[in-house]
Amino acid sequence: KSSLDEKKCRQSFEVLNALIKISQDSDGYFYRGRTKYLCKADFEGAFKDLNKAISIQPNNSEYFYFRGLANDLYGKREEAINDFNKAIDLNPSKHYYYYALGITFYNLGQYKDSETQLTNSLSMNNYRLNGYTGNTYNFTWTYRSLLNRARARRHLKKYLSGISDLNLAIKECLN
Repeated sequence: KSSLDEKKCRQSFEVLNALIKISQDSDGYFYRGRTKYLCKADFEGAFKDLNKAISIQPNNSEYFYFRGLANDLYGKREEAINDFNKAIDLNPSKHYYYYALGITFYNLGQYKDSETQLTNSLSMNNYRLNGYTGNTYNFTWTYRSLLNRARARRHLKKYLSGISDLNLAIKECLN
């Protein structure tokens, strides 16, 4: 099932194809590749476009992040880890890069690495836990990071820490 409806996907492809014909810039390839990924329309084409964008602009962390998401979804988890690490090297201030890396480690059964990366994500994005309220976007990332870190901690037999994460997640929902 598509993340975007079919009509929006088709319209996006038309605009992005025209943009690429005109400019051949990295953003056109990136957005077309990202759209193919989000529409779940053409994974091989998504990789081709994302690779092209990276070849044009190799210092753009978002390009590596989205290719990492595509690699993870496609089951290429080692490649996803490499892409997420490259994104972090290029821009270490994006909490969601650490989150994605933590989820990929979890999917590989590398629970200690998962816990570490989810903790990194939380340390950068715990606005509400530090008294900041009103930002739904940050709430969602904090909540998801806490739940997934609790899952990793369960596998590591860190039950009390996992329960603490679950309690904090519940607190997030109540605020």
